[in-house]
Amino acid sequence: MGGWCRHSYIARADRWVLSHLDLQQKFMPTPSVTRADLESSVRACLDSHDSCSGIEIKPQSIQRQRIGNVVLDVFDFQRETLETGWVFVALVLIQDNKVVYKTWSGSPNLRSVEKETNPLGPLQDLGGFAGDRAQAAF
Repeated sequence: MGGWCRHSYIARADRWVLSHLDLQQKFMPTPSVTRADLESSVRACLDSHDSCSGIEIKPQSIQRQRIGNVVLDVFDFQRETLETGWVFVALVLIQDNKVVYKTWSGSPNLRSVEKETNPLGPLQDLGGFAGDRAQAAF
């Protein structure tokens, strides 16, 4: 990987309050998953309707770093982006102001390389521009 480097950093924590309908969709996403398949505490919470709610929290930290050849990048021939970081997701079910179920998941080590190649470089996007100009002329 070359000496060219440009960083961007994303850190955020999304939080949602979920109704019993949202929870039902989350725990039973397809008809093949039935209430009988759920844990008893989840089933009881969903059966209580309005006294059941949930909180989903998704903190994450992702760094994007442009790598590779700076000349190819600047002239839009080839762009490589390295993405690293972590993601955590927690779900808590609350029934009558009492936590009845909790679960969490995530990925402690995200790492991916996105490679975008345009063989014509800056001329790649001119097709739409030239076509619009030609159409406007006639």
